[in-house]
Amino acid sequence: MQSLQKKELTNYFLEISLETLDQLEVEAIVIGICTDLKPSLGIMSFLDWRLCGFITELIKKENITGKINESILISTFGRIKSPCVFLFGFGEKKLLETSYQSSLQNILTMLKKVHVKNFALSLPSGFKSAAKIAQLLLQKPLPVQLAGIFDPNTK
Repeated sequence: MQSLQKKELTNYFLEISLETLDQLEVEAIVIGICTDLKPSLGIMSFLDWRLCGFITELIKKENITGKINESILISTFGRIKSPCVFLFGFGEKKLLETSYQSSLQNILTMLKKVHVKNFALSLPSGFKSAAKIAQLLLQKPLPVQLAGIFDPNTK
């Protein structure tokens, strides 16, 4: 496998901001969540703001819990350019480093199944292997195009 240059890798990280969220033109935004990460953090907090607290309500009502392989599709109601958001459960935060590959495979399988052509990915907050995931996703052909990754380690 070819190793990626740091410059190439950093080009795939998206800034966590309302401006980025508002300008991002992808068919879907994929948000990874854990069972023990609440309230919303990172880009999910900005998305929740744009959706008037809709994600917070889903979490409060336990419609989404973050359990591994759990997924839910929500509309953005035209409040951002991306028409939909997928919330995917990654399980417990302490297991992220060992379970993320199967979660990523489930995400890619689901996106292909529903004919999403391109997406942006937000990993669970505090995930230490964002660069590792970017390398993994960039080193092989994907069934859907990755527009970028919101780095969970930026403030």
